Amino acid sequence: MTNAETFSIIDFGSSKLRLGVFDKYLPNSKYIQEESYKDKKTINANLKSLVLKTEKEINQHLKVVDIMLDNPKSFSVDLSIKKKIDNNLIDEKLTKHIIQDAKSIIEDNYNSFNIIHLIVSNSNLDGKFYENLPMNLIGNDLTLEIKFILLPKKIIRSIKELFKNNQITVKNFYNSSYLKSLN
Repeated sequence: MTNAETFSIIDFGSSKLRLGVFDKYLPNSKYIQEESYKDKKTINANLKSLVLKTEKEINQHLKVVDIMLDNPKSFSVDLSIKKKIDNNLIDEKLTKHIIQDAKSIIEDNYNSFNIIHLIVSNSNLDGKFYENLPMNLIGNDLTLEIKFILLPKKIIRSIKELFKNNQITVKNFYNSSYLKSLN
């Protein structure tokens, strides 16, 4: 496995750290390791141990990881945003603009949190509901129902710092419960 071909993810469970390294091109090529921890004071040592074991086993250094976690301080916000579109075509540019407006509202009102997931759950075009965005249709009123999953910036900074001390960059954060609900 080379760094360009691997995907590494660490799951911060309630009592265990789990690290998975997956090769993008070989579906059966994976390595999973876990390390138990007792409290937040020992997590740095446990993380270091987990990383060293994994690097030795896969014979390469971990440089970038994604993080999965459930944290009691994370939460979700549901927002419904309606735009008058005056018989315009619904396309990717329009929906991105509406989603960006909603994202700005959340960022302005929850400025000590980062959005880790943005999920468009439903859309409504002129009174008709759609599970997916209704692209290439013409309408007057478009309403999007969007769920935002937020995590405190303070937690994100502390986790990034923890990994920075181990010469690893954190690429993305994910909510474990949300990801597990998808599968």
